[in-house]
Amino acid sequence: MGACPSCETRSQERSQEQVAKVGVKTLQDELEQTFDADTAVAQEVLCGPVVGEVTDTTANILLEVSIDLRLRCEASPSGGPQAAKKVVSDYLDLKAKIPGVFRLAGLQPGTTYVISWVPCLSVLGFEGRCVVRTLQTNPARLRLVALSCNRLSEGRRLGAQSLWNQLAERCAAGTC
Repeated sequence: MGACPSCETRSQERSQEQVAKVGVKTLQDELEQTFDADTAVAQEVLCGPVVGEVTDTTANILLEVSIDLRLRCEASPSGGPQAAKKVVSDYLDLKAKIPGVFRLAGLQPGTTYVISWVPCLSVLGFEGRCVVRTLQTNPARLRLVALSCNRLSEGRRLGAQSLWNQLAERCAAGTC
């Protein structure tokens, strides 16, 4: 399974030396350390990413993985004039099977951000996309959407009939 295109681009931009400076183990090092043929552990995303509270300048994203892993969550402005603005990130040392919350602060109001991960979550089997849009400062009105008892995994199979896909389309169009 290949890495997602944005992750491949990011990984080409980062040298091994930069990774070593911040004390991040490479994913291959982490997986080799974790994998033992006698006690094979599936390396996967167990829960998430789940977008939690989002304000005009912050976003919280929950993630749970099956192995101990140091992970960086990055929020990059998506397209338009905001694309030149800075990337906001947060590091977590996730413990196996214990959810962690990435707290992204310093985001711009009313901006759509594409969320990415270093190392890339595609190596752990996550092929989805995560996008967050911050609120406007002092919004005139606020709409909330809630889904219950609708599995995202089944939604991918259902295509256009999926409530998740309908919600994603509405949010991408700016109507949610």
